[in-house]
Amino acid sequence: MKTTLTTPLRTLALCGLFGTIGAGCLSATVTLPYSNDFSSDADDFSAATGFTYDVGTYGEVYHYERGSSATGLSLVDVTDLASPVDFTVSTSFTPLLVGAGRSFGFAVMSDAGSSEYLLVDWSTVNSLRLHEIGGAGLLNSNTGSITMTQDAEYTLTFSGIYTDTVNKIMDLSFSVSDGTNTDTVTYSGFDATDLSGNTLVGYRAYGLYANTVEFDNFSVSAIPEPSTLALLLGAGMGALVFVRRKPRL
Repeated sequence: MKTTLTTPLRTLALCGLFGTIGAGCLSATVTLPYSNDFSSDADDFSAATGFTYDVGTYGEVYHYERGSSATGLSLVDVTDLASPVDFTVSTSFTPLLVGAGRSFGFAVMSDAGSSEYLLVDWSTVNSLRLHEIGGAGLLNSNTGSITMTQDAEYTLTFSGIYTDTVNKIMDLSFSVSDGTNTDTVTYSGFDATDLSGNTLVGYRAYGLYANTVEFDNFSVSAIPEPSTLALLLGAGMGALVFVRRKPRL
């Protein structure tokens, strides 16, 4: 199920031969929380060459297929990210081709030209990385224990938490799970000043050779602040006490 579409324009734009999303390609804006299980369409996403929405041939999924030495991005405009907000991004995906030189992940906090964004991805050599495109470069990487296998399903999860909203300092975490094991890479003290105000987030795939992958169950949601979470937990406990003390009729 897809939620929180906020503009009437819902036409998928195919633009950019090399994975660049131009400002004129943006098809919609959404707000938090946003999710899409691709059971009906992928029209909220603005895709570069290679991404296609397909029901039937590949199932209800968002399909990516390109030839060699190609990068593809498909992004959704989440307007709430214009202000500092703690958030998490998640998706499931199934690689239909595996081998050297392929990686799958997210572009986070991207500008409209895709010249500056946070790249988080997992490669076929089991390496997870956090990389600022157009900025500081590689922030951190980690070689995990999970081996990418053709036709297997995995879950990718990224989170960005502001430790200083004034100076735009964030702690970053990116993980991959195969349903049993989880590999993670983190980075503390990321200066997000250059990406501040960027609201585009979505898929990023790269293949040194031909690349085919199916994405599903995409979501972006806010992470409650500790004080807000404490209030919610307190309210929940209060409700439980109220129910427990309710007199018998």
